[in-house]
Amino acid sequence: MSLSRILSPTTFPLPNAVTIFVPKSGKRRFPSSYSSFTLGLLRDDGAVVYLNGVEIVRSNMPTGTISYTTLASTNVTGANEKTFYASTLNVSSFATGNNVLAVEIHQRSAGNADVSFDLKLDGTLVPTCGTPSSLSASSITSSSA
Repeated sequence: MSLSRILSPTTFPLPNAVTIFVPKSGKRRFPSSYSSFTLGLLRDDGAVVYLNGVEIVRSNMPTGTISYTTLASTNVTGANEKTFYASTLNVSSFATGNNVLAVEIHQRSAGNADVSFDLKLDGTLVPTCGTPSSLSASSITSSSA
């Protein structure tokens, strides 16, 4: 699953808005097939990530209650604008079937010149062990040394 947006403040719903909310739904049919999920978040300036309406990641945002008027903790510039911050997610946070991943992107100040984010979600499958098809009881022999 990937969310990616490069946005201009001129596309904000209100002039000088400091927050953009981007939801994305996707199916994870068998979350128990995964041992872990890693979320990679690139944000300029701050972000709060929700899974099925529950906050799961907060990056460069203050503690406490977050609203659409909350400003990011610091201004992100230079190489930090292209840095992915990794977070491990609890597999049990995912529902079987539809899941909605939503991101709030927050600016450091109203009228900030840029806003961007990218998000990637990687799952690690639980290893499965099976009997190789070429192995049978008749092909196993014992030997004495």
